Amino acid sequence: MSSPTPTPGTQHTKRYEDVEEILATGIDVISTLNVQHLESLNDHITELSGVRVRETIPDAIVGRADEVVLIDLTPEALLERLRAGKIYPAERIDAALNNFFRIENLAALREVALRQVAEDVGAKRLTTELVGSREESLAADVPQAVGERLLALVEPYPGSQRLVRRAWRSAQRLGAELDLLWVRTPGQRLSEEDERALAALRQLASVLGTKMYEQESDDVAAAVVEVASRRGTTYILLGRSRPSRGLARLRVPLPQRLMQRLPGVDVRIVADRSARADRREPMTVIVILLAAAGGILLGIAAGYWLPPSGRRARRDRPRAVRRILLPFSGEAISRRSFEAAVRLAKAENAIVMPRSSRSSL
Repeated sequence: MSSPTPTPGTQHTKRYEDVEEILATGIDVISTLNVQHLESLNDHITELSGVRVRETIPDAIVGRADEVVLIDLTPEALLERLRAGKIYPAERIDAALNNFFRIENLAALREVALRQVAEDVGAKRLTTELVGSREESLAADVPQAVGERLLALVEPYPGSQRLVRRAWRSAQRLGAELDLLWVRTPGQRLSEEDERALAALRQLASVLGTKMYEQESDDVAAAVVEVASRRGTTYILLGRSRPSRGLARLRVPLPQRLMQRLPGVDVRIVADRSARADRREPMTVIVILLAAAGGILLGIAAGYWLPPSGRRARRDRPRAVRRILLPFSGEAISRRSFEAAVRLAKAENAIVMPRSSRSSL
């Protein structure tokens, strides 16, 4: 089962469905799986590699395994096997090397695989039953801790799938149950794109083994409070809110309203990690623009604060001739005013001319 692609000649659309059918007959199955095909890791793998893996399997399939063995291989050794034709046919080797199977991707996937197996081992260690032992009888008398239950707020758009996967992995780490909730506006009509996104959300919920609730209400906070209280929710997860418009900007944000009405329930905003790379280029452009603007300002300032020798050197360079227009045209002016204009012209390397001559030059 290294790939979820179905085996030719079988009636199922996915290979893991063949495995489930075989297990149902009481036959043991030993198989292999690449870590990038786990459904809950789909967004994380995309962030690491830049490639969206289309074929995935439910994490529950791996969770049912009696034993998980990590086959650890260095990226260099894996690339050697790939070039030798031991992984893909010859016609697919170059495309694999230039896309997914780059050494930086393989190193990141190796780390993901190590963490995944460590989490799986830790979860099974905590849930091991001590059948017939003295420890079991003692543990039965100990008060059990309050179980955690997560509620993820979703909407029918592609970004919600990322939220669902993050929420599911958080639930697995906490050993908690996960519910999904979509608060639908009464009478809301969905576009074809939204209908496809909603169908994808329902399919993802089914694959991950979680339940999705749909509630109609004009008050999102009230609907969330009602479902959370009924389900015994201890964590609420939601994505970043869309920018508010008009009078909606004056309302208290949804996270604050939930914290006010659900004391004791944690509210967590799940960030879109894929947006981190998108912010780098605009920041670089802004820094360059600021640096350019700073250089222009420094250049202007240098022109004012240069020492006299520096200013004389600047005046000696070829430059456009500046003009000083006399305030009166065709009329006699005082000698004092004329001499002041001449002194100013010498200091500024300009020429003195009457106002009427401006249009001729």
